[in-house]
Amino acid sequence: MVSALALALALQSAPAGLAGRFECAIEHQSVITENGYDPAQQIVDFTTDQRTWRFQVRVTEGNGPRATVEWPADPIQLAGTYPLVAINSGQAAFAILRQGPCTFTNQACLAMVELSARADGNLAFSILPTGSLRQENGKLELFHVIFTGSCRRQSGAQR
Repeated sequence: MVSALALALALQSAPAGLAGRFECAIEHQSVITENGYDPAQQIVDFTTDQRTWRFQVRVTEGNGPRATVEWPADPIQLAGTYPLVAINSGQAAFAILRQGPCTFTNQACLAMVELSARADGNLAFSILPTGSLRQENGKLELFHVIFTGSCRRQSGAQR
């Protein structure tokens, strides 16, 4: 179990390479159900409206690092500002929790976003929203779409 002291230490500063403003794009999706991963199943067509699947993230350091997601379309309800937790050198994560309905759930939205610094100053990211799928018989089953992509550092942004 993580102690309160360890969590407090993790929240002291953003990991190296993460502070700044980034333009991000979802590039891949992986659909996972109770039957496992299905490479043929795709939920989102990123080619139809690429602007919908682009967002900005700003990572600030200082007294409690934060990640701010600016996403005008906000198709999976991630826009907002969240405490950032360092999980490794150059990596951090944050969680989103809000009331539903949401894209993949009805009663509450919950997602984890992980950011990973690259040597070139850009980022890789993953988004893991919770989800459920109602079958024809009415039964709910686990359903996840894991989004991955990259973020390009905005020129003039802190490095």
